[in-house]
Amino acid sequence: MTKETVPCAPGDFSQMRESPLFSRFDEGAVGRLISAAAIQHHEAGELLFRRGEAADRFFVVIEGHVILYLDTGDDRSSVADIVGPGSAIGEGAYPITAETLDRTRVAAIPGDMFQQMLENRFDLVLALLGEMSLKLRILVRRITDLKMRTTAQRFAAYLLTLTDAEDGEVDVRLPFEKRIVADTLGMKPETLSRAIAKVQNVGVRYHRAADVFRVRDVRALRTFCESTEAEA
Repeated sequence: MTKETVPCAPGDFSQMRESPLFSRFDEGAVGRLISAAAIQHHEAGELLFRRGEAADRFFVVIEGHVILYLDTGDDRSSVADIVGPGSAIGEGAYPITAETLDRTRVAAIPGDMFQQMLENRFDLVLALLGEMSLKLRILVRRITDLKMRTTAQRFAAYLLTLTDAEDGEVDVRLPFEKRIVADTLGMKPETLSRAIAKVQNVGVRYHRAADVFRVRDVRALRTFCESTEAEA
């Protein structure tokens, strides 16, 4: 249930312009889309759209996070992604379900207006295809990780996405509760717990008091992720 819908504020304009999708559009097209947008405020656990519904609008996340998953009607059977500020979702169809993970603000942009712009602007079609192609490559890479990497390697690789450090020691804090992280990595919570135990062998320690994972050697952990001889 939408808590509140209000017009875009000036601060929202600048955030929306930084969206990877809009970065591919010219200023005129971006301005038209933003002027038609309305800001929605959602609490955690609210649906933006469900798989199979008519795509009458698409969304740009302004603040908070949205979890995208395949919906079997009774469970999050498969988490496809968790997206944050700047991400555009639902910009063509609703093949997945989108649910807010925490308190979230999104810009809702009318789908019919977007479609009309695409019909008249082939350059925008190419830009949209470019963005969709990028998302597809990311999805293919994740599927490859599921098949080719062990659970410990997948968790280690996830930790590396949470830091900009190239080497040395670093502390990393999970952005979501472990259950959500497990869903994102295609694991059960108990499987994630075993993966966490296994990465201790490559210098990763969980410090419960501080709620952080201390990576002793970032470069060594990256080597572990790329190894073909890691234990399952």
